[in-house]
Amino acid sequence: MPVNVARVQETQVGHRMNTVGRPSGPNAVSWDYETTLWTIERPADGDEPLRRKVRCGTCEQSLAIVVYSVADTRRRQARFRGWTWFCAFLLLAGLAGIIYFGVTASMSSAPGLTSLASVFVTFPALWVVGLRTEAEAGITHRGSSGVSVAKHVVTPIEPPPASPFGTA
Repeated sequence: MPVNVARVQETQVGHRMNTVGRPSGPNAVSWDYETTLWTIERPADGDEPLRRKVRCGTCEQSLAIVVYSVADTRRRQARFRGWTWFCAFLLLAGLAGIIYFGVTASMSSAPGLTSLASVFVTFPALWVVGLRTEAEAGITHRGSSGVSVAKHVVTPIEPPPASPFGTA
């Protein structure tokens, strides 16, 4: 589900407090962040992305942030969703090739090895691109790839979805 975005939006600038993740369940760790609020105003649709400096409220480090318009953010989300579907298609095609060539021919044949390589490449790619797709909010900065635990994170506080019946 894509992140909801609005022209004016509240965000949290978070500073990671621990250097080692706390165990929070089987095969999971948790990270503690101290956050400060920051209100962003996205550029108008069609305008260049805004480049801003934001100071972390915890360590006073200056973060270079790029904020995209609502339309650009939706295009970025759609592009990442497209790459996610493409990786999923390649993964399924590779699995089908493994099943087909494993049953009908030797897996040491060129098509069998290509299918095997496709699965080993596209599974991690699907994982990384899927995580990036989920995290895309039109706000980027160094370390904001969404697939690692960054020292600083900027996360939007999602506005409520627009009501189909208008406002009350």
